[in-house]
Amino acid sequence: MLGFVGGGVSRLENGRVQRRYTSTDGLGAGDVNSIHDDRHGALWVATEGGLSRIAGGRVDTLDVRNGLPCDAVKWSIEDDAGALWLQTDCGLVRVERDDLDGWISDTASSVDLLAYDASDGAVGYADLGSYGPKVTRAADGRLWFAGFDGVGIVDPRTLPSNPVPPPVHIKQIVADGVPHAPPAVARLPARVRDVSIEYTALSLGAPEKVAFRYRLEGRDDDWVEAGNRRQAFYTDLPPGSYRFRVIAANDRGLWNEDGAAWAFSIAPAYYQTNAFRLAVVASVLLGLTLLYRLRLRRVTAQLHARLQERLDERARVAQALHDTLFQGFVSSSMQLHAVADEIVDQGARSKLTRVLQRMSRIIEEGRESVSGLRVPDDDDNLESALARDAEHFNGDRQIDVRLAVKGHPRPLDPLVRDAVYQISREALANTFRHARAKHVEVDVEYSRDELTVRVRDDGRGMAPNIVDAGRPGHFGLPGMRERAEQMGAVLRLWSRVGAGTEVEIHVPAKTAFPDASPRRGRWWRRAREPRDS
Repeated sequence: MLGFVGGGVSRLENGRVQRRYTSTDGLGAGDVNSIHDDRHGALWVATEGGLSRIAGGRVDTLDVRNGLPCDAVKWSIEDDAGALWLQTDCGLVRVERDDLDGWISDTASSVDLLAYDASDGAVGYADLGSYGPKVTRAADGRLWFAGFDGVGIVDPRTLPSNPVPPPVHIKQIVADGVPHAPPAVARLPARVRDVSIEYTALSLGAPEKVAFRYRLEGRDDDWVEAGNRRQAFYTDLPPGSYRFRVIAANDRGLWNEDGAAWAFSIAPAYYQTNAFRLAVVASVLLGLTLLYRLRLRRVTAQLHARLQERLDERARVAQALHDTLFQGFVSSSMQLHAVADEIVDQGARSKLTRVLQRMSRIIEEGRESVSGLRVPDDDDNLESALARDAEHFNGDRQIDVRLAVKGHPRPLDPLVRDAVYQISREALANTFRHARAKHVEVDVEYSRDELTVRVRDDGRGMAPNIVDAGRPGHFGLPGMRERAEQMGAVLRLWSRVGAGTEVEIHVPAKTAFPDASPRRGRWWRRAREPRDS
């Protein structure tokens, strides 16, 4: 196997290059510094970009991502126990065989290693040129390697060990420059911004090689590798409860897994409390509610203004019809009566009399239609207006009329009152004109959930096709259905030939009654309203 300055290795067989490996195949980048094979048949290539292993046509590289102190590897060699020794720019490194096998199985994992420097007696290293080998294993198992300061000798069998894990201690916590000694202080003041936690571990052999890991439960998801740093820093910790844990390893990588721990909390400021958040949410909701009610009031005022314009226009039309058209009809009728009195021919006089009778009926029906254009006054309730219309329609017919009010009367929305009045009046007019009934019942029922008006008679009834589509050329029934649909009410019409007719109007409370707020529950209405009589 040949290695090259600038990177890459080539396998040479029978004087010909059979295979070449470069950084695109996963080999460490940069100069190739040394090559050696291990007892398992794998080839190890020391490069400036890490230590690469070639086995079975596959290349894997061990570098700082897997735990090496630095990428540049000058040489590598295997000792009698199978451990791998590396000379790096950061010092002499030893990787145990078990850790090495674990990395071979999962090349994305990290390895635990031991690093030796001048404090351990390891000689310094510098680039001594291109000659080699720079390291060798003697027959007795010792490793000999050249360094800038001389020749180093390592006997892996007699290396000192430190079996005692270092005890760990948390010294103090400094919050915004103010020191606090744990565990005496378990609660820090509110609005703490900068927090630093100081810790240490006791190791008399090589204290500078003690490594630390810490984790702040409630903030850190995993352990933080701190190296030999003895402080942890946090900024802008939110209020809450925390538990700081720190563990340490000695110079030989033996970890004290128990370590030290300290639980503390940070008090919330007033604007960080749940009560303040609830107050803010309540204020926002209150503001939105006020805006909604203001908007609702404006829309309601606009609707009432339009309704009033509509009612005024209907009153104007009714007045105009009364003052012009019907007065004209009445004047013409009086003149025709005078002419009829002067006609001697009985046949012509009889025909003119029939015309006058027809004109009287048209005038009467027109007056009823004009009266229908006029809605009840604001101080007039629905039932009194219907009672007055029933008396007017009855006239001399001597029909038994009964009007009943159920529940406690409530103020009605003007638009709803107008629509219900027009539908009920049309039902009464149809009854007195066409039903030939002997008894008529009008029920106005105020309940918690709806307004119901019912007009019932015992007249001759209607055929099913008329109930469904109305009489040809007449718009009474279609108009009643259209009015009910426009205000979101339900209109029910029942009739049979010879069995009378019944008309029911059901208007939901939230539509009929201005005081029926959708935000109030049924229990509120029950508490506020008197019981139905």
